[in-house]
Amino acid sequence: MLPMSRTFRWSDGIQSILCSCVVVCVAFDWIAASVDGCEFPSEVQTLVPHQTPRSWHGQIRDQFTSFAFQLEISGGVIRQTPTDSRAGPAPVTRRCLRVLGHDRYLVANEDADGNRHGYSCMRFLMRSADVMQVSASNVSRVVDDGLCSDDALRSDRWLNVDKTRLGTNRIRCPLEGGFTLNVFDKLRQRGVCDAWNGEIRLEGECTHNEGLVFLFRTQSCVPEGMFMYATQPTHCIAAWTEGSYTFTIVRHELHDYSWLLRFPTEAPDSFSTYLFKDLFADTRHHVTENLNYLRLDTSRDPARPPGDLCYDDYERCTHMTAPCVGRIYPAQAPLTCPLKCGLCRRSSPVRCRLSPDWIGKWDSDGGGGGRTHGNRSNSVTVNGSAMIVHSHHAGHHMQCFRWQEGSNNDSVMLVTEYANGCRPRYTCARVQATASHLNVTFSKTVTWPFVQNRTEPLDCAASGFKARNGLEANVTRTLLLHWRTTQHPVACHLPFRMSGVDVFFRNGTTCSGGRLADARGRKAVEFTLGDCSRTGIVGSYEFACLESTRFQPDDDLVIIARTVPSADVHCLVFPFADDATFHLIQGSDLCQSAILRTAALESVHLLRGTLSGIVPRSTAAPSTEAPSSTAPSTSASVVTTGRSIDLPIPSASAGTPLAEEGNATVSSTAQVPTAAPPPTQHPIVVGFAAFLFAIVQSIIYFCKCF
Repeated sequence: MLPMSRTFRWSDGIQSILCSCVVVCVAFDWIAASVDGCEFPSEVQTLVPHQTPRSWHGQIRDQFTSFAFQLEISGGVIRQTPTDSRAGPAPVTRRCLRVLGHDRYLVANEDADGNRHGYSCMRFLMRSADVMQVSASNVSRVVDDGLCSDDALRSDRWLNVDKTRLGTNRIRCPLEGGFTLNVFDKLRQRGVCDAWNGEIRLEGECTHNEGLVFLFRTQSCVPEGMFMYATQPTHCIAAWTEGSYTFTIVRHELHDYSWLLRFPTEAPDSFSTYLFKDLFADTRHHVTENLNYLRLDTSRDPARPPGDLCYDDYERCTHMTAPCVGRIYPAQAPLTCPLKCGLCRRSSPVRCRLSPDWIGKWDSDGGGGGRTHGNRSNSVTVNGSAMIVHSHHAGHHMQCFRWQEGSNNDSVMLVTEYANGCRPRYTCARVQATASHLNVTFSKTVTWPFVQNRTEPLDCAASGFKARNGLEANVTRTLLLHWRTTQHPVACHLPFRMSGVDVFFRNGTTCSGGRLADARGRKAVEFTLGDCSRTGIVGSYEFACLESTRFQPDDDLVIIARTVPSADVHCLVFPFADDATFHLIQGSDLCQSAILRTAALESVHLLRGTLSGIVPRSTAAPSTEAPSSTAPSTSASVVTTGRSIDLPIPSASAGTPLAEEGNATVSSTAQVPTAAPPPTQHPIVVGFAAFLFAIVQSIIYFCKCF
């Protein structure tokens, strides 16, 4: 009996020692936690100083309409409670015991009664300030630092979101461009509107802060149970990359409905995209664990040629016959297939010209004093055919187009085209201009069709540009630009230089012996009148070139310019069919009429010049001199028939150099300050600094280990 008694006592003693060790270890953990202040990261804490408390929710299902549990995180304690006690997971509390590294936390797991059920490790992955994903290890009966190793941690596929803040911060969506979609509903095991190619499209970030726009042909093509409209804008509120996939949470434009989009980070032209209705970030190639999703077979749309605005992007259009009217055709067929149904032609619309009075760079900051360097959020640049609106260091380029003759001239239609598959965007602008002000009012931006039926005019009077509700009315912008920055001259591309010009004014005055030549590094034209039949108009005139363009269909060269120094708008027109004649037109409106061919040149010009002794510019060697900011030279080489001579060129009538033109021109060689090179450091100083940094890092590491 004695040996048995001794064996029992030894076993009892071993158990006592083990229990004591466990008690000591747990006590040590609690002491260490209280000394080290073991707390979870500040970005996950429920209470935020001077802000609304966070409200973390998890296991979010059915397009952000169902939540399984709520998390309350305070200091080093996480309390997880079900939102529905009858259906949610059991309550659990996790207490922080020790921090390993800088982002891993050993925790004790307790039930609702405070009974401990083991230990695990947690790591918080902040997908955004409002979206959190947790990596955790399996529960162990003992505290073990190995629970926090990379191999032990597993990411929970369910995302946790802060409901109080989610959606307040928008980000640029990582999926950009235009795409054609074939939709398959996994839960219902069927395709959606996939009979014709082009039924459903997706466009991402085509314009600034536009987000993702789902484009269904009709409401019947919206997948069953999806809380979307036929045209559904969404915005992105979080995005991250895990494995070979990029995830982004997209949110309904007006409501709280949200979805999780997954696509390959290195996306080819065709790929599979998954739109999860539950916020469940599955990283496996074949998604099998959560079936509540839509698979979107995605193909990037090719870029269209510039100016090609009349086209059909729907496969069904190939089976229609113009004019697409009758019982077998839907009412919107001409709008869906404008090319096939004859609503437009390949030759329409055509590029149009903006008023020369608008040309320049306009800013609302009022000049140098109140203008912040580099901030051009309220500035507009206008050239002959385009308007560029600057916003946050980016330029939104809009080209002037006219769909049909006799269009409404009260506003101009501006079109933005893209090279990434996005469909063109149409905006109308109403412009009022004076010498010192440019007042521009932009309509909302729309895609085709911007008309509701084929009888509507294809111009800015169309119904699509009118705001239908308060939300759309807020999109309308008005820019009052009251300062024109100095307009830099451009190359004039004068087709020839000549002497012996015979000039015929519209009022009957004639002059002979005139000259037309380049000036100021070929960025100005100098026109000198010779002997005239009336006095008072003999002299020299200088025009700073703002634009030089050939216009279809006649390929005439038009140089838009301003006089120096008065900055009055003039146009020099060189007809392609008559290389011995040019026309000088005065005034923005008359220039516009000449460019658009709404009036004959002879009826609007100030004068007509007939040239003699012409040699085309191509026969003269191009100038290699840099544009000069000083006054022009006193002579210029003028090519006549077969020989070159030097002729004196008088200065401009006002004698003002181009650099002093004020609001019209500046010198083409304005000095741009260059950044000074960074100071070089002595190699000994750099090496000593690196040595000190290494010592400090070693001390920190030693302290952490201790």
